Parts: sequence; structure tokens; C-alpha cells
Amino acid sequence: MKKGYLAHKCYCAGAIYHLHTVFCQRNKLLSINPFSNETANTIFCDGMLLVVNKEFDTHKGHFLSLLQQQLNVNPLLTIDKAIIDNEILSSHNAVTGEACSIYSITSDNTLPIATLSILKVSE
Repeated sequence: MKKGYLAHKCYCAGAIYHLHTVFCQRNKLLSINPFSNETANTIFCDGMLLVVNKEFDTHKGHFLSLLQQQLNVNPLLTIDKAIIDNEILSSHNAVTGEACSIYSITSDNTLPIATLSILKVSE
């Protein structure tokens, strides 16, 4: 069954998309389309979606700690820029038609230093 994942922002293949829906079937990336209307079997996710290949699963902890370090060192750095420049993420780009994982990354900006969390949303 085709599933959709929607968020305000989505990272896929080196770009950040605003208000796009990621469509998958049997954990394979089908497409990323601009949101136009509500679609059956679509889940809204808080934060930014990260659409990555399956190999990313073993590197997600290192990715998250590196991203947190980037943001702590440079408080003026936006999370969008940090994500685009992240070496781990850029080496795990998802490809249409191949198996992928989708994560939601959220930030808690209420603390003096933003804290990040990552949650796998696709199975």
C-alpha cells in the first residue's frame, strides 16, 4: 500500500523541500510531490523529514551528535544549512525506486542550546 509522509520541511538528495509529501510503497521511495490536498494514508510528522537510504540507520547516532556539535559551535547556523552541509547525511541519499528510511528530526529551542531528537517514522 502506498503511504505518504508530510512535514513542513523535508530533506532528500541534497535539497530541502517545503510542504512536500514523500510517497513510499513497501519502504521504497516513489516520489516527493508538492502538497496540494489531503491524501489517504498520509501521516503528518512534526519537525523535518529526512529521507535516506537504509545504510543511514547504522549512522544515525553519529549524524545526530555531529549535527548537535555543528549547531553548538555556531549558534547562528540554521538547522537547514547544517543538514545540507552534513557529510554523513549527504553520503546516504535516498534514490527513487530503492529502499529508504524516513526520519523526523525535531529541535527544542526552549533551552539555551537547542537539543535535537530523531525518530524513525517509516517501517
